[in-house]
Amino acid sequence: LPIKRLQISVDRQDYVVNWTDSKDKRNVVIHALGSADNRSGFVFGMHLNIDPEVVRGNIEVEAETCGDFEAKPPFRKFARYWLAPDFAEALSKSKSIKSKRKLGLSESIEESYAETELREDIESFEEMTSEVKLPKLGMQIHGEYTMYGHFMFLRHLLAKTKKIRIYIEKESGIRAACLAAFVDDILDKRVDAFYVKINKEMTISQKNVAMARGRYTLDEFRNGDSSYKDLSDQSLRALLLEENISKDQFFFSGSFKDKWFLFPAPPKNEPEKAVSWLTDTGGRSYSNFHLAKLMLRASLFGIDRFFMQVRRRISLLERPIDSSSSTGRRWFGYSPYNPASIVKILEIFRVYHNYSHETSNVRPRKLLLGEVKRKPGQIIKTYSTPAMRLGLVKQKYEVEEILGFVR
Repeated sequence: LPIKRLQISVDRQDYVVNWTDSKDKRNVVIHALGSADNRSGFVFGMHLNIDPEVVRGNIEVEAETCGDFEAKPPFRKFARYWLAPDFAEALSKSKSIKSKRKLGLSESIEESYAETELREDIESFEEMTSEVKLPKLGMQIHGEYTMYGHFMFLRHLLAKTKKIRIYIEKESGIRAACLAAFVDDILDKRVDAFYVKINKEMTISQKNVAMARGRYTLDEFRNGDSSYKDLSDQSLRALLLEENISKDQFFFSGSFKDKWFLFPAPPKNEPEKAVSWLTDTGGRSYSNFHLAKLMLRASLFGIDRFFMQVRRRISLLERPIDSSSSTGRRWFGYSPYNPASIVKILEIFRVYHNYSHETSNVRPRKLLLGEVKRKPGQIIKTYSTPAMRLGLVKQKYEVEEILGFVR
């Protein structure tokens, strides 16, 4: 559809496959890359780095026969697959520096850059350790192939969308895939991409402190100029962020000349947040105020909300627990034993979420349909599906209608 604007959030979620052999209690970790429209909640895709259709033994034999084991990855026939020699080599080169302690926002950003720079391939995020293994059923795909495929899919799907803002979690591989897929659109100013980093480790009391601190900063900024007295909080945020951009007062400066700016007085669901603009091609046409407004829309809300529903509503994909028998090994009673089950159940749930799952349209701003006021202070809550809000369909579809292909 020729949609006018989309604000797309992109993030990754990991799923654990239970071990099936008591003599080998290592887990298989499958990564899924998902993207969703922040306004409507429509999930465009959930792509996993697993190919359940192939047989590992057959691929390994053919790879050895054609010389893949000796060739460098770019020149292999089966470069996308995690072959046995790749896994063994990755184990020997594991250099993870991830800290298990809770980090502040700046520390978390700094650690992510440091971890990235230790990688042999900056785009490869997968950490192969002695606690994980490759699946027996199907074959695992190198994560960077899945990321590039996901963004090429989005480019094809959204070819007629006039403006696209993409908000991604801090991950160099996701960044590279996004910029490569949309390079022409970025140069044409049709697409912009932003890093978003949120402190997700805060307790309730820490969130309340952060909210109070943000409110104090906003009130102090309002009192500093009499003309700001009657402005809304959102307008104040834009002016405050514009001032920081104009004065180059960034929160953190990372590799690749990334400048991170703090989000002024963020909401409670994202109490501490920083944003970095990734598509500054020089000679930009945006004013500092326009750029500030784009940064204020930066959020991972759309995809994170879907991820939360996946965890809460699909028992197969609930978070696993640490095994009491060995540190680092994880097991959960409901987790699947076959990676193909994850592929199927996620696609089923995505379709249900987009076309059958109704949510309220009432939001602070008129981002969604159905905000109808009867009288001052009273709002009628109406419900619609993400596909309805995006304009793909005009009605909710029951599960039976989807299964029966009823139009």
